[in-house]
Amino acid sequence: VANTPFFKRCEKEVQLLKKIDSKNVIRLYESFYKKEHLYISLEYADAGDMENFLKRKKIKGRLISERAIWYYFHQICNGLKDLHAAQILHRDLKPANILLTTTGRVKIGDLGLSCLLNGGRKYATSQLGTQYYMSPERTKSGVGYAFKSDIWSLGCILYEFCTLRSPFEGEQKNEYSLYSKIAAARYLPIPSEIFSFQLQFFIKQCLSISPQDRPSAEETYHASGRMFNVFEELLLQHNKSTEKPTKTEE
Repeated sequence: VANTPFFKRCEKEVQLLKKIDSKNVIRLYESFYKKEHLYISLEYADAGDMENFLKRKKIKGRLISERAIWYYFHQICNGLKDLHAAQILHRDLKPANILLTTTGRVKIGDLGLSCLLNGGRKYATSQLGTQYYMSPERTKSGVGYAFKSDIWSLGCILYEFCTLRSPFEGEQKNEYSLYSKIAAARYLPIPSEIFSFQLQFFIKQCLSISPQDRPSAEETYHASGRMFNVFEELLLQHNKSTEKPTKTEE
């Protein structure tokens, strides 16, 4: 209904989605007003969201292969790259807002908390978003933050792909304890015997305390693409080495 906070959030999301055309961001098909209601037609992601995908993996006790991690992560980086190119700061990147299709396509959704950083506005200051995925600068009242805060959230998502849990999840649920861990970038390392050094280093880069030390969305896109290609090549070589010889070869 008009003039409610949720209505205004939906209106803002519509305006932002009109500015973006990306294969890895949910598409807006149509929006219109009827009486005091706003109707929105969005692209349908028929495989649910990444949060439920990770929950299913956790229930089964199965980690995601590194090849699959780079496959999904590279698409998220592409969507974020396109958002940032349109001067859109997402502000609520998390698995629940990463949508999936049955064809394996990843879509960033829920731009309701997003904002434009253009013209004279270089920073945002509102403490919005989901606490587990908030960067150190976003946990401090009145401190400005910009696109690199989304990169921190990206690092949290990548960590969760590897461990099936948030890097800052813990027994203590109070805000002070959580923000202290975030401020110090204090989290358990991912299993080094399972995942590559490059993946461990990439998480460390994204979760750098200083925003200036984090890569840009463009850099994460290219780096994740290179890593996915490495694992694609390894898979191809493995498949070739395990192929049964043909009768001619025998």
